[in-house]
Amino acid sequence: MCDRIHATVAELRAKGIRIGGEPLDEGWGIAVMMTLPGGVQVMLYEPRHPPAISVATSGVPSET
Repeated sequence: MCDRIHATVAELRAKGIRIGGEPLDEGWGIAVMMTLPGGVQVMLYEPRHPPAISVATSGVPSET
């Protein structure tokens, strides 16, 4: 999950992560598949729903 998927995809591609196509609007969010080293596929998405938790500036998850 990320806040700005298009910027995140650009950053990941610059680091050599394979991204399958362009982010697509799925209704609940904008999603794209990425392939990690070892061939593991993971969905990256920018949600359109409130997240279950938020990350405080300290990096520790906190309840919203």
